[in-house]
Amino acid sequence: MGSTECVLLSLMADDWYLAICNPQRYPLIMNKRVCVQIAAGCWVTGCLAALVETVPVLQLSLCDHSIISHFSCEILAGLKLA
Repeated sequence: MGSTECVLLSLMADDWYLAICNPQRYPLIMNKRVCVQIAAGCWVTGCLAALVETVPVLQLSLCDHSIISHFSCEILAGLKLA
């Protein structure tokens, strides 16, 4: 969710820049279709970032419970093992 928020905030900054620098063209450029594409792009980027972090952890064999006991709560601890 953090990467989704970062992408969304950067696109919002671009939106503000467009609204300030081109106020007459803003309604033509930022229509409903573009807004939906921006939202979908943010979610896809966030899901891909989560997938890149999750796949190495899921490939670990965590049979020894003394190595890590909080697999489902702490993704970074699992990534260190990966």
